[in-house]
Amino acid sequence: MPDIIASNDFESPALFWLYREIKRLDESMRAVGLADEEARRNVCERFFFGIEEGLTTPVKAMDDEDYTPKLVLIGADDRHLQATSMFDFHEYAHAIVAEYFEDRIPSSGNS
Repeated sequence: MPDIIASNDFESPALFWLYREIKRLDESMRAVGLADEEARRNVCERFFFGIEEGLTTPVKAMDDEDYTPKLVLIGADDRHLQATSMFDFHEYAHAIVAEYFEDRIPSSGNS
């Protein structure tokens, strides 16, 4: 079992992961016909603002045991990183969603 290290090195790749997932959610909404960009942005903001809870609130399994989801990032050097107690998805969610919707190349409507 590899050691999972709480490290500040988690921050940068976690933010790139967050951006990628915002893009993926936005593309999914567009694919099912949600053309209203403001509505898609609002969905992304709400969903990713709540990701902190999704990654910290235990879930109960069939054996009645609690399991807590965690985002662990594995580097090319096989380091397994998780967030330190200072990393907070709430702090980044709106900023990364704004960056995605304000700085990306506008879609042609075909994707």
